[in-house]
Amino acid sequence: MERLWEIAREVLVILIIPLLGWGISVEVRSAVAQERVSQMGGDIAKMGVIIRDVRDNALHLVRLEGKIDTANARLEEIRRMLAKP
Repeated sequence: MERLWEIAREVLVILIIPLLGWGISVEVRSAVAQERVSQMGGDIAKMGVIIRDVRDNALHLVRLEGKIDTANARLEEIRRMLAKP
C-alpha cells in the first residue's frame, strides 16, 4: 500500500509541476494581451485627435483656395482694365 501511495504521489507531482507552469504561462500571456489592448486604446484616441486635425486643416485649405480664387479673379479683372486702351 505504501508503494502505491509513493507511485501515486510521484505521478501527481509529475502532473502538477507542468500544470503549474502552464497556468503561469497562460496568466503571463493574458497580462501581456491586456497591456496591448490598453496601448491600442491609447493609440486609437491619438488617431482620433490626428483625424480631427486633418479634417480641420482640410477645411482651412478649402477656405484658402476660395480666397486665392477670388484674389486671382480680381487680379484678372485688374489686368483687363489695365490692358484696355
